[in-house]
Amino acid sequence: MIGIAALLLVGVVVAAFVVFGSALVSPRIVAPIAQVAGVAIVLGGLLSFAVTAIPLLVDAPATVTVPLHVMAPHAARGITIDPAPAHIVGGGVDRATLELTGLSVPTRALLVASDALQAATAVLLGIIVVRLARSLAAGDPFRVGFRSLSTASIVLLAGGTAWTVLGDLGAWRAGQEALAVPGWSASKAYAVLIRSTDDIDGILSQYGWPRPADLTLTLPLWPLGAALGLALLAAVFRAGVRLRRDTEGLV
Repeated sequence: MIGIAALLLVGVVVAAFVVFGSALVSPRIVAPIAQVAGVAIVLGGLLSFAVTAIPLLVDAPATVTVPLHVMAPHAARGITIDPAPAHIVGGGVDRATLELTGLSVPTRALLVASDALQAATAVLLGIIVVRLARSLAAGDPFRVGFRSLSTASIVLLAGGTAWTVLGDLGAWRAGQEALAVPGWSASKAYAVLIRSTDDIDGILSQYGWPRPADLTLTLPLWPLGAALGLALLAAVFRAGVRLRRDTEGLV
């Protein structure tokens, strides 16, 4: 997800560079750079989807970051660790990156849908950048029009939010499926210890088996910021179109 988000951020920056950079640098320099960047964003989105989604589609080992109940670093019972220079006063491990197979079809569908939305959003933004660059190279930077950028801002806002929610759901389900404890067995000493408490998951986490987290959904803020950036570019294009019409009317 972070890789796609980086691609989208690059796309917004490049789009801004096409609009504002052409006033400072020759369009002959800006346009080719922007076209290459746009194509790279498209290819990066497709490649990222292929790398992450294909293993899920064929149930090959796939890397999934699953949420955990916060588990503070601690030594197992019977082990004493000398104090470290810094002291832990709070927090702990709340995620685990696992390589998984055997996930259920609904879980894999959620994760693939999240990856697909990420890739589609990146491809759309890359295409917008390429079109802007070609318009600039043709001497008409406003040819694409503010509607394309307005549409891209809406898609980025909706797509970024949707893929985050779907990804959270898929990661939560993956954690539940991979880390669930349907049953257990242990040597006599450990069995007595576990039976002495109702918190079986808490005891198991002390010996390296973390507890999957409860369901939480995150509404990210970055899609809103990126969408506002594209909306600003759309407003600039709209003002440019009006200015050009006024100028043509005077001529």
